[in-house]
Amino acid sequence: MQIYPRFGLPVSMNENETSILLVEDDPITLQLHKRLLSAYGKVYSAKSFDAGKKLMSEKDFDLGFFDLNLDGELKGIELLALAQNHKVYPVVVSGESQDEVLEKAFLEGAKDYLIKPFSKEKLNHVMGGFLIIKDMSSLKA
Repeated sequence: MQIYPRFGLPVSMNENETSILLVEDDPITLQLHKRLLSAYGKVYSAKSFDAGKKLMSEKDFDLGFFDLNLDGELKGIELLALAQNHKVYPVVVSGESQDEVLEKAFLEGAKDYLIKPFSKEKLNHVMGGFLIIKDMSSLKA
């Protein structure tokens, strides 16, 4: 068993093997989240719904972090269906904590969510959930 060096999370895989897609339309938030996520693996980023959709069709990702409000619309919800088709573990990221929006995201396939701005501790919690699911899936295979 390995440990993520920056956060002390136990994992059963090499952190560099985890492929993460980050879709965020705000450039400053994109860079901040990319820096936080880079502790967990290789991060690929997209600044729009269309760019995120294109990346997801071109590459296999383990994990996806999708801003719900892309280009002024709830386009992040549409990425959730695509994530399921590509076997990506989807996490929604939003500046809003409106119950109806989060409920819709979970109905569309979100596995977890983060409210912006989020801390390393909250990200650790989400990553821990992902790692448990991934480990359980590998036991079934």
